[in-house]
This record gives sequence, structure tokens and C-alpha cells, in this order.
Amino acid sequence: MLDNVRRRIRWIVACSGASLSLAVLLLGMMAAGWLDWWLRIDDVGVRVLLALAVWGVAGMTCWRFLWGPLRTSLSDVFLAEQIERRYPGLGGCLSSAMAFRQAQCAAEIGSPELQRRIIAQAERELQHVDATQIVTARPVRSLVLTGMISCTLAALCLLAYPGESATAVRRLVWPWGHHPWPQTTVLQLVRPDGSLVLWDSAEPWRMVRGDILELFVENARGRLPEQVWLETRLSAEGVPTRELLPKTPASSRAARDRAALNLTAIRGPIDFRVTGGDDHSMPWHTLEVIDPPTIQHYEIEITPPEYTRQTPAVLAAGSTEIRGWLGSRVRISAGASRPLRSVTLQGRDRPPQPLPLSDDGRRWTAHFLIEKPDSTAVWFQLRDREGFTEREPLQFDVRGDIDALPAVTLVAPASDQVVTPDAQVPVEIDARDDLGVRELRLVWQRGEEPQQSAPIFQYVEPQAAVHETFSWNLADLALSPGDRLSFRVEARDACTIGPEHVAKSAPRTLIVASPLEKRAELQARASELLEELKEAAALQSRLRDQTVELHSQLATTGGLRSPDRDLLQRLELDQRNLSSRLSGGAASLAEQAERLRAEFQSNHLADPDTETGLEQLSRQLRELTRTTMPQLAHELTQAGKLLSADNPAAPSADPLEPQPADRSPEREAAAQSLELAARHQTDVIDTLNELESLLAEWRGQRDVGRALMELAREQEALLNATAEVGAQTVAKSAAELSPQQRADLARLSGRQRRQAERIQQLEEQLQQLAQEWRAQDEAAAQAAADAAQELQSAQTQAHARQAAQDIAANRIGPAGALQRAVQETLTALQKEWSEQEPDDTEQLVKELQGLADQAASLADQHEQLRKRIDNPDVPSAELSQQAAELRRQAQRMTRQLERLRLRRTAEHARNAAEHLRRLERAADDDADDVDQLRQEHAQAGEELEELQRQLQQDRRTAEERLAREEFERVARTLAALLQRQKSAIAETQRLEQERLARGQWTRGQLRSLKDLADVERNLAEETQSLAKTFEPAAALKAALTRIGASLQRAADRLAERLTDEVTLRWQRDAERRLEQLIAAWRQPEPEAPSPNPSTPPDDASRGETAEPPGESIPLRVQLHLLRNWQADCLERTARWHAAHPDGTNLSDEDQSELDQLADEQGELARLAQDLADRLSAARPAAAPSEPSTPERQP
Repeated sequence: MLDNVRRRIRWIVACSGASLSLAVLLLGMMAAGWLDWWLRIDDVGVRVLLALAVWGVAGMTCWRFLWGPLRTSLSDVFLAEQIERRYPGLGGCLSSAMAFRQAQCAAEIGSPELQRRIIAQAERELQHVDATQIVTARPVRSLVLTGMISCTLAALCLLAYPGESATAVRRLVWPWGHHPWPQTTVLQLVRPDGSLVLWDSAEPWRMVRGDILELFVENARGRLPEQVWLETRLSAEGVPTRELLPKTPASSRAARDRAALNLTAIRGPIDFRVTGGDDHSMPWHTLEVIDPPTIQHYEIEITPPEYTRQTPAVLAAGSTEIRGWLGSRVRISAGASRPLRSVTLQGRDRPPQPLPLSDDGRRWTAHFLIEKPDSTAVWFQLRDREGFTEREPLQFDVRGDIDALPAVTLVAPASDQVVTPDAQVPVEIDARDDLGVRELRLVWQRGEEPQQSAPIFQYVEPQAAVHETFSWNLADLALSPGDRLSFRVEARDACTIGPEHVAKSAPRTLIVASPLEKRAELQARASELLEELKEAAALQSRLRDQTVELHSQLATTGGLRSPDRDLLQRLELDQRNLSSRLSGGAASLAEQAERLRAEFQSNHLADPDTETGLEQLSRQLRELTRTTMPQLAHELTQAGKLLSADNPAAPSADPLEPQPADRSPEREAAAQSLELAARHQTDVIDTLNELESLLAEWRGQRDVGRALMELAREQEALLNATAEVGAQTVAKSAAELSPQQRADLARLSGRQRRQAERIQQLEEQLQQLAQEWRAQDEAAAQAAADAAQELQSAQTQAHARQAAQDIAANRIGPAGALQRAVQETLTALQKEWSEQEPDDTEQLVKELQGLADQAASLADQHEQLRKRIDNPDVPSAELSQQAAELRRQAQRMTRQLERLRLRRTAEHARNAAEHLRRLERAADDDADDVDQLRQEHAQAGEELEELQRQLQQDRRTAEERLAREEFERVARTLAALLQRQKSAIAETQRLEQERLARGQWTRGQLRSLKDLADVERNLAEETQSLAKTFEPAAALKAALTRIGASLQRAADRLAERLTDEVTLRWQRDAERRLEQLIAAWRQPEPEAPSPNPSTPPDDASRGETAEPPGESIPLRVQLHLLRNWQADCLERTARWHAAHPDGTNLSDEDQSELDQLADEQGELARLAQDLADRLSAARPAAAPSEPSTPERQP
């Protein structure tokens, strides 16, 4: 048992001691080696001491913990004592037994038997004791683990750093030997792409002077040292210079950090290398510097685009700035300093362009276009036969000048306008372009319809600046009141580079109104002009008063006070401003009057009186500012100068006190100048007052119309308010009314009473206007008198007063009836007063038809009155009432006819009204005098019959005039179509000539060709549309249809880019047919009989006769058209037969022409037969139905 314990103890001591000693040795060697590596200890003595320390500590540990314990003797007694300490229950018998046993039971100690018993007992007890529990190995495990960790660390260091580990062991084992540490820095050069630079002394680097050698420096064994140096020298014997290289962060391509090496090749050869850290062993690399190929001479020529019509220009020698229009072609011819392998034209935002070289490789020529407006650079990349290029080649600055868009301004109309459907709108255009305007085009849009356009001015030679005016006839657009027509002017230049250059003016909107509305607008503006004229007259009167006061001051005191002198200066300035206000600019009264007169004319609002008044106003204002106003300003200025030159006032004098009278010549002259100025001012006032009286009629008519409208509106409001209040009070007596209801009735009664007073004032105003206008305008005076008479005869004022009394008494029913009668009278009178003479013949025809219907109705009612007169049972009051109603209708017709300026016809209506008035009075005075009633009735009937006959004549005359206007409109339309077709033919010929000259289409020509096709297509559509309006006139419709077909074929061929003779043939065919149609249309008419002598002089101007379109197209026009058409067919047939006498071997084109001739001849036969039938049918109706309406024969 004790032997097992002894062996276990020695094994544990050996393991723990060996582990501890090995751990101390390995850790010590690692610590010493790290310290030696970190400090780079090269001193042998220090290394010896460090080695002794390591080995000494390791030896002492081995001696103390391994060798010493193993040498210690382990006796049985010692082991027994240790066991008893571990197990106290043994009671010390084990140590005694081991002592007895060691003494071999000697008798000297005691009884041997007893000793043997004790030994046996101890052995028995030891059999129950586990040796592993006596000596535990747990404390030794940590030492063994420490030794194992030390071994692991040493193995890891050996595996990770084998060279360093071996060097460290050698330096510790043999510290006085030469065992240097391995290098930590191994510098190497790499290219930007990551490839390694290998040193070769036989092939040095070669670079162009000025280029930069770009390399990177890396450490093959880890991170770069803190400082990396570039060493350079000019030769092998030169002293190197050092430069610290900057570090760059590690990129995705490089796992290590880098230092950037940038070496500029300026002069050479040059040697370079890199050092840093503990690496100073890089060999010297050699860099040779050579000169690059360069441009020795060059010539630049700039050829502008063809549309600019400018000649090519050669730049001065040495110039590098290339500037030209966009689209210019640039030619550069250059030569190099030495033979080249290749040359490439390069530039920003353009692909490289290889250029061909001459045979000697030193000359080349480059061509390119200036395509961008921004400044850019181009250069030649030269590469010699050794592959070298120039780092910074000569750059040429290329700048393209933009052919700016044309500038176009719509001078007139200056703003949106209200126009009539057939207005002639004056259009004034200013356009300019740096290289010339080629075309002006009018673009318009009616409401939401698609836009339409048409060229208005085209220039063969582009114009730098143009100012054009033309009159736009809106009648060709068939506008209606309420339409909105937006238009603008577009200017195109001749640029063929890039998108088409189109400049657009600011749009204008034409609001189409009826002639009545336009006339009302112009009259309103004329009234505003009158207000401004009044203000100018009032201002001139104040200025004259001030001049008279200054003259009086100067004449009385002989001098002017300081405030008077200031007043004279202000007076001079105010007088000058007034002169400008009268006639001195676009906003002056003279210009406004001229524009008003022009609008009357352009909108076809025939009003000779108004136009004459406006023309006189404009002329007199201009004459005033040309003659009187300059003299007036001169006198005022002269007075101021004279008084300034002769100023006797002392500086200390009181400026408010007049100076002593001193009749100096200067003051006398100043007083005379002020007196003359006052006379001129009086002349100006008199002229302005005369002009004001001239325009007063406009204001009076406008005031009356406004007063009637306001009275009608107020009466309608009163009627509604009375009905609303009456709904609550109608069934109540005065006692049952609440205070609020009585207040409401009183308020309404007061309003109705004031309404009656305003009606009375209007009657008085109308009577006064009738007297004032009697000498100026008989028709206007009569209209005012009739309106006043209408108010009196309808008892409008009396009814309004009676209605006020009925409202106050809560008699709502009678009051409402009276209010309604007053309101109807005012509304009818306001409507009649607002109506004006119709501005177009078509409206005149419609109004005359309405008046004819009214006259027929009036005649029927007049016949019924005759029957009631013959009936004795009819009360005289009813006869009087019916006669009064007929009289009012006759008076209303009189006013309408006078408004239409049909004075002779209006005279019959007025006479009928007068006889009806007498009949009314006779019925009131003496109902038994039937003969007088019948006489007045018969005379009124005769006037009504004459009225109807005259209205029929007026209507017939207006219809003939309308037909003539339509006839002339069609003639103008056909002439415009022909003119546009001639322009289209000329443009086709021009485009064909340019195409033949160039051999191909240019972009600008293609745009012109597209516009030309659109023009022909629009002409075809307009012609077809015009043909539909002549449905009954078969010959005219057929001619227009064939013209449209020819135009459409020409448009289709132009759309296919064909401008050959076939296209021109179709265009000329349409031109020829249009000329034939116009020639037939303009045939002189047979002499017409003189108009009916009964037609009044003022209405004779309406008696122009013409045939309306459609069924009423003169048969002579259609007959002449067919004759010309047949002659044309005959000529074309003869020409075709001459070209093909045998009629064989026909081409498709010849056969098509023959088929067309046959088709036209058949259609001519059909149209001729139709026309003959119509002529036969027209002969029986040749006799005129009335002498005053002659019928014309074809």
C-alpha cells in the first residue's frame, strides 16, 4: 500500500515540476523573443543577459519544482504520518506500526509480539484506504494545463512566424552569434491596374515630355511603414533627392494600403526608386523623356450653311477660336512635326474620328459641322510611329451661333376686339430676323375647332426686317355672333438646321358680336369720348381763368407775387399736358376718335353722321394742336421768360405783397403775352364746345336708353315686391293690417310714386331732346318725340301714380294690373329705342319681312274696325279704344321704319297713325257722325295699303341688294382662290428647280413642300365646300367639283414629294378652270331698267339688283361657263389627237387623259341639256309681275 502511495507521489511531482518548468521556459523564451524583436536588440551583451535570465529562471524552476522534490526520500514512517493527517481516525497506530516495522520488531523498543500485532492491525486498516484518496492529483492539473497552453502558444508562434520564431530561438540559444531578424518591409511598385512592375535594366521606362508616370507603392509583407520616400536622381553619379509619398486608402482592388507615386517627365533620363521602413534595397529604375509629336501649321476655313447666303471665311493664321452659325462646315488642314502612325479628331461629347494621313504621314485634313450652340473644344490626337502621343494637344474652341427665332409683333390689333361677322380687321405686323424672314403666316382658331393657317406674305429673298399691313376679311370665315376667334401671326425664317424656326406673336381674340351689339359698344365709347372732351373743355376753362387772373394781377399791380409766378409755371405745364391729351399720342382724343371711325368702317357699320362727326373731331383736334396750341404755349413761355428777366423783387421783400408798379417794357410785353394766351385759350374752349355739341346726340341717346332700361328694371322689381307683400295683405282690411304690413305698403307706395316722378322727368327729357335735335337730326328728333308721345298716350305716368295710391290703400289687384301695364310699356319702348339700323343686308331683309307681317296684321285689324264702325250696336268707347290700339301700332312701325332710314315708307305709317288718331277723337267727340268715322277709316286704309306696297318694294330691293353682295362675295372668293393657286404653282416650280440643282431634298425644302401640300389640300377643301353652296346651279357645282378634284390630286402628289410636270399639270388644270369660272362670273350684265320712280331718293341706293347664289345664279353665267368649258375640251381633244393620230400604243397616262376628256364631254352634254330645260321653263315668266321689279333675261 505504501509503495503505491510512494509511486503516485513521485509521478505527480514529476508531472507538475516538468509542466511548470516547461511553461516557464517557453513563456520566457517567447517574452524574450518578442522583446528582442520589438526593440531590435543588436547588442550582444544585452542579448546574453536576456538569454541568461531566461535560462536561469527556467533552471531554478526546474530545480525547485522538479529536481529537488524527486531527490527527497519518502520513508514509510513519513508516509504513515501523512496518512494519519489525512485520516485522523487511525489514531497514530499507523506511524507506530511503520516504526516497528522499520526497526524489524526490535526487542529494545518493546515486545516483538506486540509490535507484530500492531503491524498486522495497521495492514488490515490500510486495506480499507484508497491510495488515490490519500494523494490527490487535482492541484497538479492546473500546472499541466499551463504547460500545455505554453506549448500550444509556442506552436502557434512557430507556425505563424516560423522565420521570426527560429531567429528568436537562435538569438537566445546563441546570443553572441549573428542572427538578424527578417525584413518587415518589402516595397514593390504596381501599376494602376494592379499589375506588378518588374525591374529590367535593359529596358528603361520611356515617356513623352510632360506626361505623368502614375504608380503605386505596396508592402509585400503587410502595411506600409509610416514614411515612404521617393528618391530621384538625374544620373547614376547624381545626388538623389527625397520626396515623401502620400498614402492612399485601400481600394477594392488592393487589399493593402498604398502610396501614390506621380513622377512628371520634364527632363531626363532620370533614375528613381522607393525606400521606407527597413527596406532600402529597391534597385534604381530609369525613365527616359522624349518629345511628343506636335502640330506645326494649320489652316481653318468656315463655310456657313447655304440658307445664310454667306461666303466661306478663312481664319487668320494661329487663330484657335472657331465661331460660326449652327450647321456651318469647318475644314482644318494641318501638318505634324514628324511622321505619324495615326491622327484622330476628338472633342467633348463627340466620338473619336480617325482621319486619313498623307503618304509621308505628316499632313491631314479634317471636316466637321458646328452642331451645338455651347462652347466646346476639339483637338487632334497625334500618335507617332513609336506610339507616343501629346499629353496636352492644341485645342480649338468651337462655338456655334444660334440662328435665333424671328421676332414677330402683332402691332394691330393691339388688344382683343369685338367685331362683326363681316368685319375687315386691319392687321399690322412687325417682324425681324438676324438672317431674314422667309414667310409670315396667319393662324386662327374658331372656338374649339382645329387651328387653321394660311400664308399671308412670302419672300423669295429673306428680309431682315419687314413691316406689313393687310385687311383680314372675316366674311370668308362665315362667323356668327357669339363666336370667339383667336389668331396670331407666325414668322418663319430660312433656317434648315434643326427644328423649323417659327416665332409666334402674342395671340389676339376677336369676339364676334352682332352689328347691333358692336354699334352699342362703339356708341358707348363715343360717349366716353364725349366725357373726356367735356373734361378737357372744363380744364381749359380753368386754365383760361388762371391766365386772366394773372393778366389782371400784372396789369393792376405791375408785378406778380411769388405764388403767382409758381402758378404761371404750373399753368404752362398744364397747358402743355392738355395739348398732348388732345392730340399728342396713341391715347389722345384725336387718335381715339380716328380709331372709332376706323372701327365703324372696318365693321361695315354704315353710320355717315357718326363717322363724319368723328372725322371732324379728329381733324379739328389735330388742327387745334397744330396751330392754336403752339401759339398758346409760346405766349405762356414768353411771359414767363420776360417776367424772369425783369424781377425787381428784393430778396428781403415779402413774396405775398405785390411789387411797386413799374411799367417796364418787359412787363408790358408779358402782359400782352398773357392777354394773347387768354384769347387763344378762349378759341380752344369755343372749338371744344362746338365739338361737344356735335357729339352731344350720342350722349343723349345713350342716357335715354339707360334711363329706359333702369325704369323698366325698377318697375319689374316693384311689380314682384308688390305681389309678394300683397300675398299677405290682399284679404285684409286696413284695420287688420299689422304695423309692419302697413309700413311695407307705405314703402312700396313711395317707391311707385318716385317711379312716376322719374317717368315724368323722362317725358320732359325726351321732349327737350326732340327740340334740341330738330336742327341736327330730324329722324332722331322724331324718335324722341314719338317716345314721349308713346309715354303720354299710354298714360304711363298716370298709371304709375294710380298704382301708388292703390298700393297705399291695399288694393293690390288693381295696382298689379297698372304696374304690369307700366312695365310692358317701358320694356317695349326701351327695346325700340335700343334697336338701331341693321348693319347688313341680310338682317335688313329679315326686319323688313317682320314689318310686312306687322303691316298685314294691322290691315286685318283695320278691316275689323270698319265692320265695327258699320255696326251701330258697338259703343263709341270701344271704337275709340280699338282705334287707339291701332294708332299705337302704327306709331311703333313708324319709329322702326325711321330707324331703318326708310323715310318714304315711314311717312305712310305716320299718316295712317294720324288718320287713326283723328278717328279716335271723332269716336270720342261725336260717335253719331258715322260718315266722318268712315272717311278717316278709309284714308287710314289707303295709307296702310300704300304702306304694304312700299314694304314689298323695299323688301324686294333689299333682297336684290343681298343677292348682289353675295354675288360679289363669291367673285372675291374665287379671285382669292386663283391668287393662292398661282402662288402655289410658283412655289412648286421653285422647289423643283432647287431639287434638280441639288439632286436631293433638303430639310428646309421638305418643310416647304409639306406646307405647300397643306395649302393645296386646304384649297381643295374650300373649293369643295363652296361647291356645296351652289347645289341648284349644276354647271357651277360641277366646275367647282372638278377644280377641287384637281387640287386634291396635286396635293396628294406633293405629299409624295413629287413636283414634276404631272403635278404641275394638275395645278395648272385647276388654275385654268378657275380662270374660266371667273371669266364667266364677270361677264357684263345686260342693262337694267331704271328703278321705279316711286322709290324715294333715300331708298334708291338700296335698289341695286343682282342674282342670289344657288337657284338664282344668273343663267348667263352658267351658259358662259359651259361655253368656255366646251372650248377648253375641244382644244385639249385637238391637242391629244395631234399627239396620237392613230390612237394606238397609248401609255397609261395618255389613256387616263382620254378617259378624262370623254367623262368631261359627257358631263357637259348633261349640263347643257339641263340648262336648256331651265331656259325653256324661264321664258313664260319673263314678263315682270310689277313695273317696279324688272326681271332680267340671261
